[in-house]
Amino acid sequence: MRCAGFSCQLNLVSKVVRLALDGQNSVCHVARPMQDTMPTIAEVRSLIENRPRSIELEQVAKIAGASVSWVKQFVAGKIKKPDYNKVVAVYQFLKPSEIH
Repeated sequence: MRCAGFSCQLNLVSKVVRLALDGQNSVCHVARPMQDTMPTIAEVRSLIENRPRSIELEQVAKIAGASVSWVKQFVAGKIKKPDYNKVVAVYQFLKPSEIH
């Protein structure tokens, strides 16, 4: 099938995955679907507080690249601007797995 003109271009563009350019590192990130959005800080704190007993705070700290003291302060709300990468690492480690 051959198409020409603006309507074809618009149709093709609508099928392309959107990419966002990170100006600092010139790295492209694929836009994530809505169901894969990150939780709030409160939700990550709750994941830490309600983690399985088999996961020690030391493990959470190691995954986050932080100290146990940092994790305790984060959970207590004493860190006003927590590092995004640390929070994401904790979330990805503790998030409930999806069962299909």
